[in-house]
Amino acid sequence: LADGAQAGPYSPACPTAIDDAAGAQRQLLDRWQKVLPQLTEAIGRWDEASLDRFRLPHPLLGKLTVREMLFFTLYHVGHHAEIVSARRAAAARPQREQQVDAPAPGAPSSGEARS
Repeated sequence: LADGAQAGPYSPACPTAIDDAAGAQRQLLDRWQKVLPQLTEAIGRWDEASLDRFRLPHPLLGKLTVREMLFFTLYHVGHHAEIVSARRAAAARPQREQQVDAPAPGAPSSGEARS
């Protein structure tokens, strides 16, 4: 994924423009709040052995057991939540502070040794 892997036909279409970003966010969160209890209920109907017996295709990772797909889904949702949190935090910082955080061109980053 870091190298630009794509999920092909399984990827959702990217909107070209969102006129009402706050409204779009509300719609996504409303949908998530409806789907999550449905997923939780569906998971509860699986017995332990079946979670490891049945496999599902993942467009990049290949066939995963249902248990693996559920763990992947948990990880994936958490990953996107971290991205949203980081973007919200960056947007909340004053513009001047954001500019100060960026190193000058050619300057070593905080993790590099200075000579």
